[in-house]
Amino acid sequence: MATSSNMTSFSSSSFTSSVGSCSRMSVSGGGGHRSGMYGGSGVSGVHISRASNSSSVGVQAGGSFSLTEAVCVDENKKTAMQTLNSRLASYLDKVGALEMTNTDLEMKIIQFQEEKDTPKAHNSAGFKAVINTVQEQICDSTRMNGGLYLAIDNAKLAADDFKVRYESELAMRQCVDADIAGLRRVRDELTIVGCNLEMTVEALKEDLVHFKKDHKKVGLNNGTKYQAIQTVEVEVDAAPQGDLVNVMARIRADYEGVAAKNRLELEGWFKDKSEEIQKAVAGSTEDLQSSGSEVTEVKRKEQSLEIELQAELSLKASLTGTLADTQNHYTNRLSSYQMQVTSKEGHLGQIRSDLEHQGQEYRILLDIKTRLEMEIGEYRRLLDGEASRQARFLSSVDGRVISQTEAKSCSP
Repeated sequence: MATSSNMTSFSSSSFTSSVGSCSRMSVSGGGGHRSGMYGGSGVSGVHISRASNSSSVGVQAGGSFSLTEAVCVDENKKTAMQTLNSRLASYLDKVGALEMTNTDLEMKIIQFQEEKDTPKAHNSAGFKAVINTVQEQICDSTRMNGGLYLAIDNAKLAADDFKVRYESELAMRQCVDADIAGLRRVRDELTIVGCNLEMTVEALKEDLVHFKKDHKKVGLNNGTKYQAIQTVEVEVDAAPQGDLVNVMARIRADYEGVAAKNRLELEGWFKDKSEEIQKAVAGSTEDLQSSGSEVTEVKRKEQSLEIELQAELSLKASLTGTLADTQNHYTNRLSSYQMQVTSKEGHLGQIRSDLEHQGQEYRILLDIKTRLEMEIGEYRRLLDGEASRQARFLSSVDGRVISQTEAKSCSP
């Protein structure tokens, strides 16, 4: 870097014994100062040191002052001014470097702000298209899920209806089975009653035959007794037997009348019972046939309902599987999009942290710039103060100091 334009030149007038001119320091600097930023030079802790010997010449009141001492003082002032000049030149070099760094950082900050404020800084057209596509797919999936939920609800309602119908048909079938079992018990009871009646008729027939046989035996016995009695009567001279024959005839007539009456009553009762049993059996047969047809119809309906129920259950299972697959698919897609969003947010957070770090560095460099400007001002004040110091005019004759005069020269 060329330091001719930025470096401040110092000029110092020498002390003269004859003229007694004022020792004066002038500072001329080129170029205006811009805002400096921290560039890693580490000059914030530099302090200015002044030597009392370089700033003024100690003169005791009423003492003598020789030319040798004046020359020594002049050399000390020149050395101090050269040191200050070199330090100021290094400071100005560092200030120039910091100004260049500050300019680069300002350009970067302006460019970053423009990119941040400009919508085209982040090319989000592709992301917007992807987001729109995903939103459309989500809407389609939502509508599809709504249709699936509606179909599942309809299937549940249909299954509930079929279940109610199945339960009602099952209750009806159980009632019909109970009626059929009752009719079968009645039929068995009627069959047993018929068998008992047939056995009773057979027994009565056997009794009738037995009675007839007994009647014949009684008739034969009575005839034998009559002949024996008649013989005895002939021999014994017994009473006549006309009344006994009448009594036997009357008894026979009464017995036959009772037997005929009982037979007629039994035949009528048997016929009535047989007709009732036949009617009951016929009615039971008709009921059994109708119940059998109803049971067949109920079984057919039950089979059809079971088939429909299995079909609805399979449809429900397939719809549930489709819904689960759809939910898993879109859950995975949403997870991937969420990961992308999280990555973008992390990138944005990193950019924000970088901006904050750059802002903090900018503030640090601005503080350093302010300090440097304050130090430069202090240098200027010191350099300007050298011009306003006391000017000593010395006069000498033959190498001896004959008089000493002090005066103040005011700098503009």
